Amino acid sequence: MNGTEQKPRKGTAKTVWPFLAVAMALASPLLVYHGVILAGDDVLYARLASEMADGHPMFGINTHPYRLGFLVPLAVLYHAFGIHDWATIALPLLSSLSTVLLAAYAAGRLYGDTAGAWAALFCGFNPIVYRSGSMGLVDVPAGFFYAAFVVGWVLIVARRVRHRRVWAAVAGMAAAWAVATRESIAPMILFTVLGFVLVGWRQATLREFPIREWFLGGCLIGFPYLLYLWWHTGTPWYVAYAAQGGYNIAGAPWLRPLEGLQLGARLTGLSILRAAIEGYLFAVLPVVVAAAMARQSAPGDIGDGVRHHLLVAIVSPLMVLSHFSTSFSQWVPVNLFLRYGSPVVIPAGILVAGACVRLRGSPLSNAARRGAGLALAAGVGLLWLGWAQENRWSLVGAAATVVAGVSVLLAHRMPKLFLPTVLVVLLVAAWGLYRFQEYPGERALNAATRRQAQMVPWDPTLPILTDPLTAQVLPYLHKFENPPEVATWKGRGEVERPFSWSKQTDRPWAKRLLLVWDPGEASFQAERWGTVVPAWVREEVARGRLLREFSGAPGAGVYLLEGKRGE
Repeated sequence: MNGTEQKPRKGTAKTVWPFLAVAMALASPLLVYHGVILAGDDVLYARLASEMADGHPMFGINTHPYRLGFLVPLAVLYHAFGIHDWATIALPLLSSLSTVLLAAYAAGRLYGDTAGAWAALFCGFNPIVYRSGSMGLVDVPAGFFYAAFVVGWVLIVARRVRHRRVWAAVAGMAAAWAVATRESIAPMILFTVLGFVLVGWRQATLREFPIREWFLGGCLIGFPYLLYLWWHTGTPWYVAYAAQGGYNIAGAPWLRPLEGLQLGARLTGLSILRAAIEGYLFAVLPVVVAAAMARQSAPGDIGDGVRHHLLVAIVSPLMVLSHFSTSFSQWVPVNLFLRYGSPVVIPAGILVAGACVRLRGSPLSNAARRGAGLALAAGVGLLWLGWAQENRWSLVGAAATVVAGVSVLLAHRMPKLFLPTVLVVLLVAAWGLYRFQEYPGERALNAATRRQAQMVPWDPTLPILTDPLTAQVLPYLHKFENPPEVATWKGRGEVERPFSWSKQTDRPWAKRLLLVWDPGEASFQAERWGTVVPAWVREEVARGRLLREFSGAPGAGVYLLEGKRGE
């Protein structure tokens, strides 16, 4: 009797655990909710979507106006509900939550419900998801659409879904939408498709995939995207010209042009290693390497086909992301570019969850042990380097890699839940470190920026001179309604006043003007582009009358100026 009563409890536990894991993963980005980051590109996207909602789309600034996969849904929300913070972050937040659900579903279909629960936790507590998943940025949505393309393709070749043609069409639409959301996804898609074709040909699974329906699905998104650009810019390929200029900006030290043959070395060098350890594959790099080098299954086993497809989907984005500067002389923490690695999150989460389930109780092959050992050694090396450079983020990532590497080597001697539990503990610990140390400061800084901007008088008759960031924040907070003329310095070393400001000040009659001056923000914006605040700006501050001072920022405030004084 007692034995019959215990079985339902065991079954209930197995049923409750996946729901509990998914709930925890969904709570991860919600508990570190950011909202619109006024100091980021959120307000630029909001401005572009507002112009589009009004029927006057803006092009020619940089690559941002061409990210229609993000701007069109945002413009639709603005047109229907008005300009609100919740509308600005709706698609990114929905994408971050959908990341968890998609990973759980795909891993469950491929490896079972237990793997689905672990995949949800691996993705929900990935730093990319909870750090950037509730901001008004394109990266998490672009990564989600890339992963939807990957998942659709893999589930079809693994024979885990019905209606293969429908799934193929959806995968094609997701691939095109990802490219329309962020242009850097295009080479990732290209490398991934080539890899999928090669793997499918070797595994004899390519015939399982309806390539025609996939292509047609991509055309459903791609053709309207190109036609829209053609209509407004005169060429459907204008985004390529914009990308050439947008990614090679003089004076921006973190955006370097292509380096010819050196790029090939970067693709297999320090860039991928650092990106993997410090964020893109945070804490799971040794498992990915061990899975990549694990003992082959029997010929034709679908397990190898799934594993190889997922590895291609992980390596392809890393090859593109590795272009970013990572030299020792310019030790920039990778977490500055952490959100760029969003395409890696779901494929890595599924692969690692499957490895944790399939490797239980069986010793690793010699090749897999060597791979995990190499990842462990790399973690030790970067642990020392992070300590020498006093880079906390590198220390955290390298330490997580070391612990994960040791756990991989010991997993076959431990209980079956040992390895996934260690990985989840590492991810949750990093989440807690961020939640209670960095997150409060970020929230406070964003709130202070909002308070300062709200103190600026918003009068269509009062032109405003301010730094480039504040020039974007002010119109957004006032929903781009009745804007005064806003002039700004570009931060690229101008000595003379720009015409947009000179025509306001150099008049024979007196005219009231506003100068919004925050020394810290002005210096940061100037140094960001390798220059200094122009001297004429400081002259304007010196002759202005302080109208309203920002609290907690000495020397910062809104200065009231008159027109020409006969200098």
